[in-house]
Amino acid sequence: MGDCMLIEGEFGVLHQRVVEILGVSLLEVIATGEAISADAIAGMIRVLHHDELDDLAVKLAIDVLLQDMRLCN
Repeated sequence: MGDCMLIEGEFGVLHQRVVEILGVSLLEVIATGEAISADAIAGMIRVLHHDELDDLAVKLAIDVLLQDMRLCN
């Protein structure tokens, strides 16, 4: 599914999906009471989307978090 989104004009759909993945994962981390961190959110993405880890939007969402962690260290 993710690779199909690369067709010209579909970037907005991909971007929206990445934001949705990040947002839902953040809410789940908050619901568990775990400390909020990029690592916790990335872990939650892996849990929630374990069957979609090859989806481009899922990969990008995790990359956004990991890139943020590299910049902060």
